[in-house]
This record gives sequence, structure tokens and C-alpha cells, in this order.
Amino acid sequence: MRRLIFGVILLLGAIVLVTHFTEGKNLLRTLEEGIWEWVILAIVIEFLFLLNQSAFYEALYRFFDIEVQFKRLFLLILASAFITIVTPGGTLAGSALIIYHTVKKGVKTSRAIMLNFIYFLFDYLAFILILAIGFIYLATKRMMQGYEVLAASLLLALVLLQISLLLLAYFKNNQLIRFIETCAKKLGRIFQWPTALIPKTTSFIEEIREAAGLLLNHRQKFWRPATHAILVEVLSLAALKTIFLAFRQPISPGSLIAGYAIGSLFMIVSITPNGVGIMEGIMTMAFTSLGVPLEKAIVVTLVYRGITFWLPFVAGIISFKVISND
Repeated sequence: MRRLIFGVILLLGAIVLVTHFTEGKNLLRTLEEGIWEWVILAIVIEFLFLLNQSAFYEALYRFFDIEVQFKRLFLLILASAFITIVTPGGTLAGSALIIYHTVKKGVKTSRAIMLNFIYFLFDYLAFILILAIGFIYLATKRMMQGYEVLAASLLLALVLLQISLLLLAYFKNNQLIRFIETCAKKLGRIFQWPTALIPKTTSFIEEIREAAGLLLNHRQKFWRPATHAILVEVLSLAALKTIFLAFRQPISPGSLIAGYAIGSLFMIVSITPNGVGIMEGIMTMAFTSLGVPLEKAIVVTLVYRGITFWLPFVAGIISFKVISND
């Protein structure tokens, strides 16, 4: 069964490649128009980005006292980029792959989930800093849009929910358990779930409390994952700036950050995997409104997504095949 599932996922990956073959050809033709030195540098920066993501996860693994090989994490990061696109779960499916391989190492499921939970919390908090800078710049230009504020509000609500869950699990554990038990019983009556699930829910919350306690009592160790979270944004901005240079399009730091922030925001809140089909249009529109010619905005966005999204996807196919054979 396991081999069948992996085979189906690889088949889905092949289908995605075939259906996006034309986009790949368009990307290659577009790259020919750019300055190759800058294009190569953008690819190198993306490689550093993936290494930093792996180091980000490694820092959290060490924080939770979990032994891990950096090479293994790097392969998982690439494989999750592949899984994110080919499965309906999107980012959740990519995280599930990492959780699955973490549990295979003998780690409790709750701790593996918490590790990924904290990864996204740090990642979102670092992005919110960049988003705030971008919004301040847009506000000074009187270019703020209602849909941008709404999307940012959704992201902020998600982060506040994450923080609240951690604090509740640690400080109000019994109340949280009773609340979840009550909800589980009511939903169980509606959907006819087995009552055996309720004790498992209680046990799971208790394990989350232990993980939350570890986080709150060792706050001084947060500097390393926080540094990697900030580097995620720095390297992404560096890659985007390099692509602007590759296509001879000047852009101010404020416009660069604002355009990146708006595009990335809709990549996060979009209902499609990594914002496919939505992020590209929003980022192009954002840069155009900031004074970048439409043709240049389209080219830069296309190449940026090609390097930061589709290259890891292709590499992820190979990585997924490697880790599935373990």
C-alpha cells in the first residue's frame, strides 16, 4: 500500500510537469532575455534559501532535543515543495510529510506536530515584520487597498490563534481539555463519531502542554530559529532584487519590499497550493501599481516564481523518490 501511494504521488507529479510544460518553455525563453550573471546569482540565492530552511528546521529539532541529519532535512524540504503542489492538502500536506518522517524516528506525534507548528509561527512572525514595512510604505504613498488589509488581518488572526493555543495549553490546560471534550461530544453526536476519540484528544492536549512548557521555559534559545526565520525573508528579497537587476529594471527598496510583501501575503492566504495562479497576478499588479512597467512586472514575477517555486518542485521529485526508498 505504501509503495502504491508513493507511486500515485509520483504520477501526479509527472502530470503536473506535463500540464505546465508550456510555462516551462516560456520561462526558458524569458530567461534568455535577462543578464545571465544575475539570473545565476538568483538561483544561487534560492539554493541558499533552501539551505537556510533546512537549518531553520534543524534549529527547532535541536531545540526539541531531536537528533537529525542536515542532509536528511534538506531532502525533506525539497520533497515537501513537491508534495505541496501535487496533493490537495497544499502546505499542510508538505508539513505532513515532515511530520511523518519525524514520527518514524520515534518522536511523539504531538511533538512532531508542535515542531512544525512553531516553525510556521516563527515564519509568519518574521514575514509580518516585512509586511508591516511594506504596508507603512504603501500608506505613505496612499496606495493601501481594502483587500490587502483584509488578507493581512486573516494572517494576523492566524498568528494570534497560534499564540493563544500555546498559552492556553500551558496556563489553562484543564479548561482547554474540558472545552475540547465538550466540542468533541457535541460533534460526535452530530456526525456519529466514536466516543473512543475523546480520550485520545485529551491525551494529545496534555502532550501539547508539555511541548508548550518546553518552549516557554527555554525562551533564551529562540535566537537561532528566529535568525533563520528572518533570513527566509532576507534571502527571498535578495533573490527578487537580483531578478530585477537581471532584467534591467530599477526599483526602490520600499517598492521592492511592498511588492514582495503583497505577493507573498496572498501566497499564504490563498486557497490554492502556494498561491499558484493567484500570487503571480497579485504580485504583478502590486509592482505595476508601484510604477514598474507592466511588461517588466510580468517578466520579473514569472522568473521569480520559476526560480523560487518550480525549480524546488522539480528537485523535490528526485528528493521524494530518494526518501520514499528509505
